[in-house]
Amino acid sequence: MVLKESDGNSLEYDFFADIMDQSKDLVIGAIDLYMLALRIRNGPGANAIRGVGIPNTQRSWINATQVIVPCLVGSHYVVCRLDLHEGICELYDSLHYCLNEDTRAYRVQQLSGILKLLPRLLLFGEWFAYSPIRSPNFQNRMEFILRVAAPTLQFNQTDNVSCGVFCCMQVERLTADSPSIEWGHGHVTEYRWNIAARIFDLCKTPAVELEDSRVCPHLSN
Repeated sequence: MVLKESDGNSLEYDFFADIMDQSKDLVIGAIDLYMLALRIRNGPGANAIRGVGIPNTQRSWINATQVIVPCLVGSHYVVCRLDLHEGICELYDSLHYCLNEDTRAYRVQQLSGILKLLPRLLLFGEWFAYSPIRSPNFQNRMEFILRVAAPTLQFNQTDNVSCGVFCCMQVERLTADSPSIEWGHGHVTEYRWNIAARIFDLCKTPAVELEDSRVCPHLSN
């Protein structure tokens, strides 16, 4: 079975089979499509998210107060919630209980592209010049400060292949105004079905709805 996305790309049966395979983590393509599905589900208002991209000063980043970014660090998926006012990067890591002084320093190194490079992209893109929420402290520092989210706000991964699933769960939790289902640690299998179903539905979404979502960053107002 081959499904056609609205932009003409094909999603084969193996793509969905891999999502459902409990012995495999999600591939980047699956997470990217799921983020797009969440963006369309949430709509343009409230806590909407959009496809990953370079900050665009002419669009949504100007008035955004925070940006939700799924990240692949090494072979592990995490979620960063970026506070654009204070310059804080709040880390959601399904292996947070394993973080000690050494592993935390390694995470900082792995996330250097966000912590150190992204503020400079914002500067070059004139975000600091036009954003109504810009912070002088953040602009002077030119670096996000990493903070690990409280354990009670995070999922706990107990295997080696579910970080991508928990990454998607965490983004949905952070962006949904009122989640219809409160997913938890014991719902990995069900959530894989949920991911596959939403991506399947995405194949039926008109291309005009997909186009805008692909060029804007993940954001939450």
